[in-house]
Amino acid sequence: MTTERSTDSSKKTKKMLNKNQTTNHQPTNQTTNQTTDKATAQPKKQAKTHTRKWNNTTNLKNKKPLLDMRDLCIEFHTHNGVIKAIKNLNITIQEGETLAMVGESGCGKSITAHSIMGLLPSPPATIPKGKIFFEGQDLLTFSDSQMRTIRNAQISMIFQEPMSSLNPTIKIERQIIDAIRSHQDIPKQNAHTRALALLKQVRIPNPEKNMKSYPFQLSGGMQQRVMIAIALSNPSLKLIIADEPTTALDVTIQAQILDILYELKQSHSLSLLLITHDMGVVAQTADRVVVLYAGRKVEEGETASVFDNPSHPYTRGLLQSMPYFHHSSSKRLYAMPGTVPDLRHTERGCPFKNRCTISKDICAVEFPQGTRLNSHHTSYCHSITTLHSLDPKPPSPPPSRVKNQTQNKKPTQNKIKDHIKNQQILKKGPT
Repeated sequence: MTTERSTDSSKKTKKMLNKNQTTNHQPTNQTTNQTTDKATAQPKKQAKTHTRKWNNTTNLKNKKPLLDMRDLCIEFHTHNGVIKAIKNLNITIQEGETLAMVGESGCGKSITAHSIMGLLPSPPATIPKGKIFFEGQDLLTFSDSQMRTIRNAQISMIFQEPMSSLNPTIKIERQIIDAIRSHQDIPKQNAHTRALALLKQVRIPNPEKNMKSYPFQLSGGMQQRVMIAIALSNPSLKLIIADEPTTALDVTIQAQILDILYELKQSHSLSLLLITHDMGVVAQTADRVVVLYAGRKVEEGETASVFDNPSHPYTRGLLQSMPYFHHSSSKRLYAMPGTVPDLRHTERGCPFKNRCTISKDICAVEFPQGTRLNSHHTSYCHSITTLHSLDPKPPSPPPSRVKNQTQNKKPTQNKIKDHIKNQQILKKGPT
Protein backbone atom coordinates (compact mmCIF):
# COMPACT_ATOMS: atom_id res chain seq x y z
CA MET A 1 0.00 0.00 0.00
CA THR A 2 2.79 2.39 0.86
CA THR A 3 4.51 1.77 -2.47
CA GLU A 4 1.25 2.36 -4.35
CA ARG A 5 0.67 5.63 -2.46
CA SER A 6 4.21 6.78 -3.13
CA THR A 7 3.87 6.01 -6.85
CA ASP A 8 0.51 7.80 -6.93
CA SER A 9 1.97 10.86 -5.18
CA SER A 10 4.95 10.93 -7.54
CA LYS A 11 2.59 10.79 -10.52
CA LYS A 12 0.57 13.65 -9.06
CA THR A 13 3.68 15.78 -8.55
CA LYS A 14 4.80 15.08 -12.12
CA LYS A 15 1.38 16.15 -13.40
CA MET A 16 1.56 19.32 -11.32
CA LEU A 17 5.03 20.12 -12.65
CA ASN A 18 3.88 19.56 -16.22
CA LYS A 19 0.90 21.87 -15.65
CA ASN A 20 3.16 24.60 -14.23
CA GLN A 21 5.53 24.30 -17.17
CA THR A 22 2.69 24.51 -19.69
CA THR A 23 1.21 27.52 -17.90
CA ASN A 24 4.61 29.23 -17.77
CA HIS A 25 5.12 28.73 -21.52
CA GLN A 26 1.49 29.38 -22.34
CA PRO A 27 1.89 32.88 -23.90
CA THR A 28 4.34 31.58 -26.52
CA ASN A 29 2.22 28.60 -27.57
CA GLN A 30 -1.28 30.05 -27.53
CA THR A 31 -2.69 31.82 -30.54
CA THR A 32 -5.78 33.36 -28.99
CA ASN A 33 -6.67 37.03 -29.06
CA GLN A 34 -5.66 37.47 -25.45
CA THR A 35 -2.08 36.38 -26.10
CA THR A 36 -1.76 38.68 -29.10
CA ASP A 37 -3.07 41.55 -26.99
CA LYS A 38 -0.45 40.79 -24.35
CA ALA A 39 2.28 40.61 -26.97
CA THR A 40 1.31 43.96 -28.40
CA ALA A 41 1.06 45.47 -24.93
CA GLN A 42 4.69 44.65 -24.06
CA PRO A 43 6.33 47.44 -26.09
CA LYS A 44 4.10 49.99 -24.34
CA LYS A 45 5.41 48.84 -20.97
CA GLN A 46 8.98 49.14 -22.22
CA ALA A 47 8.31 52.69 -23.41
CA LYS A 48 7.31 53.69 -19.89
CA THR A 49 10.71 52.63 -18.58
CA HIS A 50 12.40 55.16 -20.93
CA THR A 51 14.33 52.49 -22.82
CA ARG A 52 15.65 54.56 -25.70
CA LYS A 53 15.64 53.31 -29.28
CA TRP A 54 18.08 55.80 -30.72
CA ASN A 55 18.51 54.28 -34.17
CA ASN A 56 15.33 55.71 -35.65
CA THR A 57 16.60 56.16 -39.23
CA THR A 58 14.30 53.50 -40.67
CA ASN A 59 11.25 55.49 -39.57
CA LEU A 60 12.59 58.75 -41.03
CA LYS A 61 12.99 57.78 -44.67
CA ASN A 62 9.49 58.90 -45.67
CA LYS A 63 9.50 62.03 -43.51
CA LYS A 64 9.55 65.55 -44.95
CA PRO A 65 12.52 67.85 -44.29
CA LEU A 66 11.60 70.27 -41.53
CA LEU A 67 14.76 72.39 -41.82
CA ASP A 68 16.83 72.69 -44.98
CA MET A 69 20.03 74.75 -44.92
CA ARG A 70 21.61 75.38 -48.31
CA ASP A 71 25.08 76.82 -49.01
CA LEU A 72 25.07 78.90 -45.84
CA CYS A 73 27.99 81.33 -45.41
CA ILE A 74 28.50 83.46 -42.28
CA GLU A 75 31.15 86.16 -41.95
CA PHE A 76 32.25 88.48 -39.14
CA HIS A 77 33.74 91.82 -40.15
CA THR A 78 36.28 92.89 -37.53
CA HIS A 79 39.11 95.41 -37.32
CA ASN A 80 41.59 92.57 -37.94
CA GLY A 81 39.87 91.28 -41.05
CA VAL A 82 36.92 89.19 -42.21
CA ILE A 83 36.40 85.95 -40.30
CA LYS A 84 34.65 83.38 -42.46
CA ALA A 85 33.03 81.32 -39.74
CA ILE A 86 30.76 79.14 -41.92
CA LYS A 87 31.40 78.16 -45.54
CA ASN A 88 28.85 76.57 -47.87
CA LEU A 89 27.12 74.56 -45.16
CA ASN A 90 24.31 72.20 -46.20
CA ILE A 91 22.24 70.54 -43.47
CA THR A 92 18.82 68.89 -43.50
CA ILE A 93 16.72 67.94 -40.46
CA GLN A 94 13.70 65.74 -41.01
CA GLU A 95 10.53 65.62 -38.96
CA GLY A 96 11.07 63.63 -35.78
CA GLU A 97 14.82 63.32 -36.35
CA THR A 98 17.69 63.85 -33.92
CA LEU A 99 20.67 65.37 -35.72
CA ALA A 100 23.93 65.81 -33.83
CA MET A 101 26.42 68.49 -34.84
CA VAL A 102 29.90 67.75 -33.46
CA GLY A 103 33.31 69.36 -33.53
CA GLU A 104 35.77 71.08 -31.24
CA SER A 105 35.27 74.61 -29.93
CA GLY A 106 35.39 77.25 -32.64
CA CYS A 107 34.22 75.09 -35.54
CA GLY A 108 30.93 76.97 -35.98
CA LYS A 109 28.32 74.86 -34.19
CA SER A 110 26.76 77.59 -32.03
CA ILE A 111 26.98 80.18 -34.81
CA THR A 112 24.95 77.88 -37.05
CA ALA A 113 22.30 77.51 -34.34
CA HIS A 114 22.14 81.27 -33.77
CA SER A 115 21.69 81.84 -37.50
CA ILE A 116 18.63 79.56 -37.47
CA MET A 117 17.17 81.48 -34.53
CA GLY A 118 18.01 84.85 -36.09
CA LEU A 119 20.20 85.81 -33.13
CA LEU A 120 23.45 86.72 -34.90
CA PRO A 121 24.62 90.24 -33.95
CA SER A 122 24.56 92.38 -37.07
CA PRO A 123 27.00 94.04 -37.32
CA PRO A 124 29.56 92.47 -37.22
CA ALA A 125 27.87 89.26 -38.51
CA THR A 126 26.67 89.06 -42.10
CA ILE A 127 25.22 86.24 -44.22
CA PRO A 128 26.41 86.96 -47.78
CA LYS A 129 25.12 83.69 -49.19
CA GLY A 130 22.78 80.85 -48.41
CA LYS A 131 19.22 80.00 -47.43
CA ILE A 132 17.59 78.47 -44.35
CA PHE A 133 14.23 76.92 -45.20
CA PHE A 134 11.88 76.05 -42.34
CA GLU A 135 8.73 74.32 -43.56
CA GLY A 136 9.41 75.74 -47.02
CA GLN A 137 9.93 79.37 -45.89
CA ASP A 138 13.33 81.06 -46.02
CA LEU A 139 14.03 82.38 -42.51
CA LEU A 140 16.76 84.70 -43.78
CA THR A 141 14.12 86.79 -45.59
CA PHE A 142 12.04 87.27 -42.43
CA SER A 143 11.92 90.61 -40.63
CA ASP A 144 12.48 90.90 -36.88
CA SER A 145 8.74 90.90 -36.19
CA GLN A 146 8.25 87.80 -38.35
CA MET A 147 11.09 85.99 -36.57
CA ARG A 148 9.44 86.69 -33.22
CA THR A 149 6.46 84.65 -34.36
CA ILE A 150 8.80 81.71 -35.10
CA ARG A 151 11.34 82.04 -32.28
CA ASN A 152 10.30 80.14 -29.14
CA ALA A 153 6.98 79.34 -30.82
CA GLN A 154 7.96 76.80 -33.50
CA ILE A 155 11.74 76.77 -32.94
CA SER A 156 13.17 76.89 -29.42
CA MET A 157 16.75 76.83 -28.21
CA ILE A 158 18.27 75.45 -25.02
CA PHE A 159 21.35 77.58 -24.51
CA GLN A 160 24.71 76.34 -23.36
CA GLU A 161 24.93 78.18 -20.04
CA PRO A 162 21.67 78.27 -18.05
CA MET A 163 23.25 80.54 -15.43
CA SER A 164 23.79 83.28 -17.99
CA SER A 165 20.58 82.55 -19.94
CA LEU A 166 18.20 82.87 -16.99
CA ASN A 167 17.64 86.29 -15.41
CA PRO A 168 19.03 86.06 -11.86
CA THR A 169 16.74 88.87 -10.58
CA ILE A 170 13.45 87.31 -11.73
CA LYS A 171 11.83 84.25 -10.22
CA ILE A 172 11.46 81.05 -12.22
CA GLU A 173 7.67 81.30 -12.19
CA ARG A 174 7.58 84.66 -13.96
CA GLN A 175 10.20 83.70 -16.55
CA ILE A 176 8.23 80.62 -17.62
CA ILE A 177 4.90 82.48 -17.60
CA ASP A 178 6.36 85.29 -19.73
CA ALA A 179 7.59 82.71 -22.26
CA ILE A 180 4.12 81.11 -22.36
CA ARG A 181 2.16 84.35 -22.73
CA SER A 182 4.53 85.83 -25.33
CA HIS A 183 2.93 83.59 -27.99
CA GLN A 184 -0.39 82.63 -26.38
CA ASP A 185 -3.24 84.93 -25.42
CA ILE A 186 -4.24 83.17 -22.21
CA PRO A 187 -5.01 84.43 -18.67
CA LYS A 188 -2.22 84.57 -16.16
CA GLN A 189 -3.80 81.87 -13.98
CA ASN A 190 -3.90 79.45 -16.90
CA ALA A 191 -0.29 80.29 -17.72
CA HIS A 192 0.62 79.54 -14.09
CA THR A 193 -1.04 76.12 -14.35
CA ARG A 194 0.80 75.47 -17.60
CA ALA A 195 4.15 76.51 -16.03
CA LEU A 196 3.57 74.13 -13.13
CA ALA A 197 2.80 71.28 -15.53
CA LEU A 198 5.99 72.00 -17.50
CA LEU A 199 8.12 71.85 -14.34
CA LYS A 200 6.55 68.49 -13.52
CA GLN A 201 7.31 67.27 -17.04
CA VAL A 202 11.00 68.04 -16.66
CA ARG A 203 10.99 66.25 -13.28
CA ILE A 204 11.76 69.16 -10.99
CA PRO A 205 11.08 68.01 -7.41
CA ASN A 206 8.53 70.01 -5.43
CA PRO A 207 7.67 72.28 -8.40
CA GLU A 208 5.22 74.44 -6.40
CA LYS A 209 8.06 75.55 -4.15
CA ASN A 210 10.91 75.68 -6.67
CA MET A 211 8.99 77.82 -9.16
CA LYS A 212 9.01 80.57 -6.49
CA SER A 213 12.84 80.45 -6.37
CA TYR A 214 15.40 82.60 -8.13
CA PRO A 215 17.75 80.90 -10.62
CA PHE A 216 20.80 81.25 -8.36
CA GLN A 217 18.98 79.24 -5.69
CA LEU A 218 18.87 76.19 -7.97
CA SER A 219 21.63 73.79 -8.98
CA GLY A 220 23.04 73.61 -12.50
CA GLY A 221 20.97 70.56 -13.36
CA MET A 222 17.79 72.19 -12.05
CA GLN A 223 18.51 75.35 -14.04
CA GLN A 224 18.94 73.28 -17.20
CA ARG A 225 15.56 71.65 -16.54
CA VAL A 226 14.03 75.12 -16.27
CA MET A 227 15.58 76.01 -19.64
CA ILE A 228 14.00 72.90 -21.15
CA ALA A 229 10.62 73.86 -19.63
CA ILE A 230 10.87 77.34 -21.18
CA ALA A 231 11.79 75.80 -24.54
CA LEU A 232 8.64 73.64 -24.38
CA SER A 233 6.36 76.49 -23.33
CA ASN A 234 4.52 76.68 -26.68
CA PRO A 235 2.38 73.74 -27.88
CA SER A 236 3.10 74.55 -31.57
CA LEU A 237 6.81 73.74 -31.11
CA LYS A 238 8.40 71.65 -33.87
CA LEU A 239 12.19 71.98 -33.50
CA ILE A 240 14.45 72.17 -30.43
CA ILE A 241 18.05 73.30 -30.73
CA ALA A 242 20.05 72.04 -27.75
CA ASP A 243 23.43 73.79 -27.55
CA GLU A 244 25.56 71.49 -25.38
CA PRO A 245 22.79 70.89 -22.81
CA THR A 246 24.94 68.59 -20.64
CA THR A 247 28.03 70.81 -20.35
CA ALA A 248 29.42 71.19 -16.79
CA LEU A 249 26.97 68.62 -15.37
CA ASP A 250 27.71 65.44 -13.46
CA VAL A 251 27.49 62.16 -15.33
CA THR A 252 24.31 61.10 -13.55
CA ILE A 253 22.69 64.49 -14.18
CA GLN A 254 23.74 64.28 -17.84
CA ALA A 255 21.92 60.96 -18.16
CA GLN A 256 18.79 62.47 -16.59
CA ILE A 257 18.83 65.51 -18.91
CA LEU A 258 19.29 63.33 -22.01
CA ASP A 259 16.51 61.03 -20.82
CA ILE A 260 14.17 64.02 -20.33
CA LEU A 261 15.00 65.38 -23.79
CA TYR A 262 14.31 62.03 -25.42
CA GLU A 263 11.06 61.49 -23.54
CA LEU A 264 9.76 64.96 -24.39
CA LYS A 265 10.89 64.65 -28.01
CA GLN A 266 8.93 61.42 -28.37
CA SER A 267 5.81 62.62 -26.55
CA HIS A 268 5.62 65.93 -28.47
CA SER A 269 6.81 64.52 -31.87
CA LEU A 270 9.67 67.04 -32.08
CA SER A 271 12.85 67.28 -34.09
CA LEU A 272 16.11 67.85 -32.22
CA LEU A 273 19.33 69.52 -33.29
CA LEU A 274 21.91 68.49 -30.69
CA ILE A 275 25.14 70.49 -30.59
CA THR A 276 27.95 68.83 -28.65
CA HIS A 277 31.61 67.88 -28.69
CA ASP A 278 30.99 64.73 -26.65
CA MET A 279 31.04 61.76 -29.01
CA GLY A 280 29.62 59.53 -26.29
CA VAL A 281 26.47 61.67 -26.14
CA VAL A 282 26.22 61.48 -29.94
CA ALA A 283 26.46 57.69 -29.84
CA GLN A 284 23.56 57.46 -27.40
CA THR A 285 21.20 60.04 -28.86
CA ALA A 286 21.57 60.87 -32.56
CA ASP A 287 19.97 59.37 -35.64
CA ARG A 288 22.46 61.20 -37.88
CA VAL A 289 25.66 63.12 -37.22
CA VAL A 290 27.34 66.05 -38.97
CA VAL A 291 31.04 66.67 -38.26
CA LEU A 292 32.18 70.29 -38.59
CA TYR A 293 35.72 71.59 -38.72
CA ALA A 294 36.66 75.27 -39.18
CA GLY A 295 33.23 76.12 -40.52
CA ARG A 296 33.18 73.26 -43.05
CA LYS A 297 31.21 70.02 -43.07
CA VAL A 298 33.80 67.25 -43.34
CA GLU A 299 31.60 64.18 -42.78
CA GLU A 300 27.91 63.37 -42.53
CA GLY A 301 25.92 60.19 -42.16
CA GLU A 302 23.88 57.88 -39.97
CA THR A 303 25.39 57.58 -36.53
CA ALA A 304 26.16 53.87 -36.70
CA SER A 305 27.77 54.22 -40.14
CA VAL A 306 29.96 57.18 -39.15
CA PHE A 307 31.12 55.54 -35.92
CA ASP A 308 31.70 52.11 -37.44
CA ASN A 309 33.46 53.47 -40.52
CA PRO A 310 34.89 56.97 -39.84
CA SER A 311 36.06 58.24 -43.22
CA HIS A 312 37.72 61.56 -42.44
CA PRO A 313 40.97 62.01 -40.49
CA TYR A 314 39.31 64.55 -38.19
CA THR A 315 36.41 62.23 -37.35
CA ARG A 316 38.82 59.41 -36.74
CA GLY A 317 40.90 61.64 -34.47
CA LEU A 318 37.83 62.56 -32.41
CA LEU A 319 36.99 58.89 -31.90
CA GLN A 320 40.58 57.94 -31.06
CA SER A 321 40.74 60.63 -28.39
CA MET A 322 37.79 59.07 -26.51
CA PRO A 323 38.50 56.83 -23.50
CA TYR A 324 36.98 53.33 -23.71
CA PHE A 325 36.54 50.62 -21.10
CA HIS A 326 38.87 48.27 -22.94
CA HIS A 327 41.50 50.98 -23.41
CA SER A 328 44.84 50.08 -21.86
CA SER A 329 45.74 52.31 -18.93
CA SER A 330 49.42 52.21 -19.94
CA LYS A 331 48.70 53.89 -23.29
CA ARG A 332 48.11 57.60 -23.68
CA LEU A 333 44.99 58.79 -25.42
CA TYR A 334 45.44 60.08 -28.94
CA ALA A 335 45.83 63.85 -29.31
CA MET A 336 45.56 65.52 -32.71
CA PRO A 337 48.62 67.65 -33.48
CA GLY A 338 48.30 71.36 -34.19
CA THR A 339 45.46 73.81 -33.59
CA VAL A 340 42.42 75.10 -35.42
CA PRO A 341 43.51 77.41 -38.29
CA ASP A 342 42.90 81.14 -38.40
CA LEU A 343 39.53 81.52 -40.13
CA ARG A 344 40.72 84.72 -41.81
CA HIS A 345 43.17 82.72 -43.95
CA THR A 346 41.31 79.58 -45.05
CA GLU A 347 40.46 80.61 -48.59
CA ARG A 348 41.66 77.53 -50.44
CA GLY A 349 41.94 73.83 -49.83
CA CYS A 350 40.98 71.65 -46.92
CA PRO A 351 41.15 73.46 -43.54
CA PHE A 352 42.44 70.26 -41.89
CA LYS A 353 45.46 69.93 -44.20
CA ASN A 354 48.01 71.32 -41.69
CA ARG A 355 46.98 68.80 -39.02
CA CYS A 356 46.45 65.83 -41.31
CA THR A 357 49.11 63.11 -41.47
CA ILE A 358 47.98 61.77 -44.87
CA SER A 359 47.40 65.06 -46.73
CA LYS A 360 48.21 65.40 -50.43
CA ASP A 361 49.26 68.32 -52.62
CA ILE A 362 45.70 68.74 -53.85
CA CYS A 363 44.52 69.29 -50.27
CA ALA A 364 46.15 72.74 -50.30
CA VAL A 365 44.51 73.68 -53.61
CA GLU A 366 40.81 72.81 -53.40
CA PHE A 367 38.25 71.57 -50.91
CA PRO A 368 37.31 67.95 -51.71
CA GLN A 369 33.98 66.98 -53.20
CA GLY A 370 31.77 64.65 -51.24
CA THR A 371 32.47 60.92 -51.55
CA ARG A 372 29.39 58.77 -50.90
CA LEU A 373 30.32 55.65 -48.96
CA ASN A 374 26.70 54.51 -48.92
CA SER A 375 23.28 56.09 -49.39
CA HIS A 376 23.44 57.74 -45.94
CA HIS A 377 27.16 58.45 -45.44
CA THR A 378 29.31 61.11 -47.15
CA SER A 379 32.89 62.15 -46.47
CA TYR A 380 34.83 65.15 -47.78
CA CYS A 381 38.43 63.95 -48.04
CA HIS A 382 40.95 63.59 -50.90
CA SER A 383 42.80 60.80 -49.07
CA ILE A 384 39.84 58.60 -48.23
CA THR A 385 41.34 55.51 -49.88
CA THR A 386 44.60 56.00 -47.96
CA LEU A 387 42.66 56.47 -44.72
CA HIS A 388 40.79 53.18 -45.08
CA SER A 389 44.04 51.30 -45.61
CA LEU A 390 45.50 52.54 -42.33
CA ASP A 391 45.95 50.16 -39.43
CA PRO A 392 45.02 50.22 -36.60
CA LYS A 393 41.57 51.77 -36.92
CA PRO A 394 39.78 53.55 -34.06
CA PRO A 395 38.40 51.36 -31.29
CA SER A 396 34.96 49.80 -31.62
CA PRO A 397 32.52 52.71 -31.27
CA PRO A 398 29.62 52.96 -28.83
CA PRO A 399 26.78 52.86 -31.45
CA SER A 400 27.57 49.20 -32.17
CA ARG A 401 26.78 48.51 -28.54
CA VAL A 402 23.80 50.86 -28.43
CA LYS A 403 22.04 48.87 -31.17
CA ASN A 404 22.08 45.72 -29.05
CA GLN A 405 21.34 47.53 -25.81
CA THR A 406 17.80 48.50 -26.81
CA GLN A 407 16.63 44.96 -26.02
CA ASN A 408 18.38 44.15 -22.79
CA LYS A 409 19.62 47.39 -21.21
CA LYS A 410 18.12 48.60 -17.98
CA PRO A 411 16.25 51.91 -17.74
CA THR A 412 18.33 55.03 -17.25
CA GLN A 413 16.75 55.71 -13.86
CA ASN A 414 17.75 52.25 -12.61
CA LYS A 415 21.31 52.84 -13.82
CA ILE A 416 21.41 56.08 -11.85
CA LYS A 417 20.13 54.32 -8.72
CA ASP A 418 22.74 51.57 -9.09
CA HIS A 419 25.47 54.17 -9.52
CA ILE A 420 24.37 56.01 -6.37
CA LYS A 421 24.26 52.75 -4.40
CA ASN A 422 27.77 51.86 -5.53
CA GLN A 423 29.04 55.27 -4.47
CA GLN A 424 27.42 54.88 -1.04
CA ILE A 425 29.00 51.44 -0.59
CA LEU A 426 32.42 52.81 -1.50
CA LYS A 427 32.06 55.64 1.02
CA LYS A 428 31.05 53.27 3.85
CA GLY A 429 33.89 50.90 3.13
CA PRO A 430 33.98 47.18 3.91
CA THR A 431 31.63 45.99 6.66
